[in-house]
Amino acid sequence: CCGHEQSLLQLEIANLKKILTCPPLLTILRVNTAYFSLDQAEKMIADIMEKQGNRNISSLQIMRHPIIPDILMVPAQINSVTAATKEVIVGSQCGMAVLRGANVFAVGIKGADPSIQEGDLVAVYADINDICLDGATVKFTGEKLFVGNGIAKISRKELFTSNGKPRGIAIEILEPIYLFPAFNGIGEEFIFLQNLPSIIAGHVLDPHEGDTILDMCSAPGGKATHIAALMKNKGTVIATDKSKVKIQKIKYNADRLKLSCIKIFAFDSTKAVSDISQCPEELLCPPFARESFDRILLDPPCSGIGQRPCVAIKMSSKELKSYSCYQRKLFTQAVSLLKVGGTLVYCTCTLSLSENEGNVAWALSNYPELELCNQNPHLGGNGIQVDGLSKEQANFLQRFDPTNSAQLLLHCHQQGISNFFTDSNDKHTKDIDEMEKIQLLASDTIGFFIAKFRKICSC
Repeated sequence: CCGHEQSLLQLEIANLKKILTCPPLLTILRVNTAYFSLDQAEKMIADIMEKQGNRNISSLQIMRHPIIPDILMVPAQINSVTAATKEVIVGSQCGMAVLRGANVFAVGIKGADPSIQEGDLVAVYADINDICLDGATVKFTGEKLFVGNGIAKISRKELFTSNGKPRGIAIEILEPIYLFPAFNGIGEEFIFLQNLPSIIAGHVLDPHEGDTILDMCSAPGGKATHIAALMKNKGTVIATDKSKVKIQKIKYNADRLKLSCIKIFAFDSTKAVSDISQCPEELLCPPFARESFDRILLDPPCSGIGQRPCVAIKMSSKELKSYSCYQRKLFTQAVSLLKVGGTLVYCTCTLSLSENEGNVAWALSNYPELELCNQNPHLGGNGIQVDGLSKEQANFLQRFDPTNSAQLLLHCHQQGISNFFTDSNDKHTKDIDEMEKIQLLASDTIGFFIAKFRKICSC
C-alpha cells in the first residue's frame, strides 16, 4: 500500500514539474472595448494571422470566451518535433521565451556545438539550473529541456569572439514545440496581450464610468488600461509605480490604446497617504488624501511562483518571506486611501500561501473596516483555509493554480485545446460538462490569486 502511494506521489510531482514547464496553450487578446467591438477586433486579428502565412499558423482558430466578454483566444498548435543533432544551450529565461514563440538572440546562448555553421539546423535546449559556462563547447550533461529546432544565423566561431557576443537573432526558430501567432508590436490600438487571470481581476474590480480609481504598482499598465477601457475612458485612473523606467511602459500602453483618463506618476506607493493634500483641490496627485478613491487595485511585487513556463525556482526562503512584509505596507496605504463603501482588489501572480491567503487573514485581523466580497466572474478555484481564515472566507477568494489539474492539463497539451472543446469522444473529457471545461481552461494559465474587499466603515 505504501509503495503504491509513493508511486502516485512521484507521478503527481512529475506531472507538476511538466505542467510548470509548459506555457499556457491560449494566447489571450484583450480587446480595447473603449473603441472597438469584438467583431471588429476578430476581423483585424484574422487579417494579421493571414499575413503570417510563412509561420504555418493557418490551422489556428480564433475563439471567444463563453463568459469573459472582452477577450479573444487563439489556442496554440502542438508540434511533434525531433531534436536536431547539433545542440545549442541557452539560459533558462531564454528557453522559456522560445516556448512562447520567441527566436534566440545571441546574448541568450551559453554553449554551442563547435561545428555549427551559419544555416545549420540546431536543437535548442534550456539549461534548467543555469550552470552552463559561457562559451562551452563540450556536450552539456546538466539538466536541460528541449524547446525547439532552428536555423543558425551565425556560426559558433562568430558567436563567441574576443570582442564579445554579436547582437541580434542568432537562431531563428523554425520547428517550435508550441506554435503561437506573433502579435507583439501588432494591433497597436485595439488589442493588449494579457494573462486571463489579470483580465479577470479587472472585471472583479467592477469599475464604473466616472469612478476615481487607483492602480498601485501599475507597470507595465495592463490592468490600468483594462480598467480605463471598462470605464469607456470616462473617469480617472491614477497609475503609480516607483520605477521611472517602468512608468514609461505605462505611458506607452496608455497612449497607444488612446486612453486619456489614465494619469501616471512615478511614486513609491508605500508612502501614498498624506494628511495634507499637496495638490490643487481640482487635481489628484501623490501623496493622496485619505479616502480619495472609489476603487483600488493592488497588484504588488511578488515571488512569482507559478509563472509559466518556468523550469526552476531560484529563490531563498529569506527572499520569499520578504515579499509579504512589503505587500502589507502597500495594503495599509490602500486601506487608508479607500472611501467607505469602496472596493479594494488585491491580487498576485504567485501560489505562495503567505503572500495570498496569509495576507488576507492578516488584513481581516488588522482592519475590521474590511469585509470579503463575492467575486464576479469566479472562474478560478476557491482559496485555501489557513490560520485566521475560515473555509467560508476562503470560498470568497479566487486562486488559479495549474498544478491542481496537472494531469488533465497535460492531456490538453498533448491533444490541443481546440480538440478539448470539440472532441466529444475523448475518453479524458467526455464526462466533463461545459462549465467544468471552462474552469479547466481558466486553470491552464499562470498561478494567480485574487481577493476582493469592501470598506464598510471608517475606523
